[in-house]
Amino acid sequence: MRVILFSSSERQAPLLVRALVDERLVACGNVFPGVRAIYRWQGRVEDETEAVVIAETSDELVERATTRLRALHDYDAPKILVLEAASSAAAYSTWLREQLQQE
Repeated sequence: MRVILFSSSERQAPLLVRALVDERLVACGNVFPGVRAIYRWQGRVEDETEAVVIAETSDELVERATTRLRALHDYDAPKILVLEAASSAAAYSTWLREQLQQE
């Protein structure tokens, strides 16, 4: 199982998760709004509120999911991190695989 961690505007984050779930590229996503992001962009220090998203997918779909996420994302340089889950409960892993099966 792969975990995709990314940030987005609070408005766009749930829309991105919904699109990826609808397309069966991720099984689910958790949106954590109200995260304060301080960063340098184009020579200025920015201070904004974002949402952080944790989404789960399979090893086989992770590249397609991140490619689609980059295409839908409204940031010029979105932060998208892919992490490998060391382990997960067997029942959860089964559920995840079932959600990612194409109809």
